[in-house]
Amino acid sequence: MNNTLQVILSDYGDLVNTVLQRIKTNTTLKELFKTPVKRGEFFKALFILLQKRFVAYSKLENTYVYNINYRNIYRRLYFALYVEFVDKNHFKMFTDVFLKVLCTGVCSVKQFRDIKTVSRMIDLKLLKYSDNNVDFNFSSMERSTEFFDEKENVKKLKTVEKNQFVMVDYENLEEAMILKYFKDSIIEKYTTKIEDILTRLLAQPLINEQTIKKIIDEIKGNEASNEKLLESYVFYLKNDHILVPDPTMKNFRFDKKSMEIMLKKACMLNYTMENMSKHCKRVLNCIFERKMVEDKDISKYALLDAKTMRSVCLDLHQELFIQLCVMQKENKNFHIWEIDHLKAFKLCALKFQDKIIEKIPLIDNFWKVSLYTGSDISSDQVYISDLLQLAKSHFILTYE
Repeated sequence: MNNTLQVILSDYGDLVNTVLQRIKTNTTLKELFKTPVKRGEFFKALFILLQKRFVAYSKLENTYVYNINYRNIYRRLYFALYVEFVDKNHFKMFTDVFLKVLCTGVCSVKQFRDIKTVSRMIDLKLLKYSDNNVDFNFSSMERSTEFFDEKENVKKLKTVEKNQFVMVDYENLEEAMILKYFKDSIIEKYTTKIEDILTRLLAQPLINEQTIKKIIDEIKGNEASNEKLLESYVFYLKNDHILVPDPTMKNFRFDKKSMEIMLKKACMLNYTMENMSKHCKRVLNCIFERKMVEDKDISKYALLDAKTMRSVCLDLHQELFIQLCVMQKENKNFHIWEIDHLKAFKLCALKFQDKIIEKIPLIDNFWKVSLYTGSDISSDQVYISDLLQLAKSHFILTYE
């Protein structure tokens, strides 16, 4: 993480890094003020860290405490590097505004000449209004000559009107990128013939067979008029429950959960687990085969919790991508787009094997436990193969 922080904070000089190094979980301002820098410079650095969401603050027993916002830093660095190394046109006409908000952390709407662009980006769920409505104002603190009174000065944080500040909508962006992986994985299964068709279909909330036929005709020409070709596309999509009927039974829609399952299976089938520990490999195999996992050490049967797995998977995916980009910044001869996808995934498995064990221990708060029922994996459970699979999928689809 230190390398990552150095990369993202390199534009702000040593002062910000000096203050940041003192910030740990449950650190109060009085403790932070022991930093050997001038009072005004200290607040300037802290202001940058707070405004840009590198540091988060919370209230604990009437005392404000500060900690490094690692999740936010990873998200922002991931998207910044994604635009830089993968797709400079991903956000099209909004790229410049997106990067400005991303790098600033929280932007005042008044900073933008074209308010309509910001509104449009909010509608498209690229941006959202700030997660809190506080404008950090440390000018009064800087003028103080007395020993720093934390309670008195924190109260001087100025509340501003709602919807004056915007930030990146990370949740929706991550959701959109995951859906992109789902689509690409499905395309890979059905060969490239269906790629354009699926791309067009995914943009429609409800579809019917005539719509499918029309799109196929437009893309493939007379060849697509063959009824068998149409039937095969529709059959496979229905058979895998990707196309499911709406309540009227006349139209079909794409089912996100089915697409998600297909991605997991596709990734798992291509995954070589040679670099993973025997323990983790056993759990992977059991979950993928839809079996309950028995661990003699805890004498319990366990199933993965979907919400936890989703969060950990995104964390590891972003962490891997960031680390590879940092490696490229440090080594000019290293180019992430030239990496063989299997080598990249082996690097991923080796680098984060310990973190897998550390982040997902076989304990109740990370696993849904069933002691007496032999029930199969329910719809809200997910395979452990989600571990690192988005990272693998990303590198195959982006760099292969």
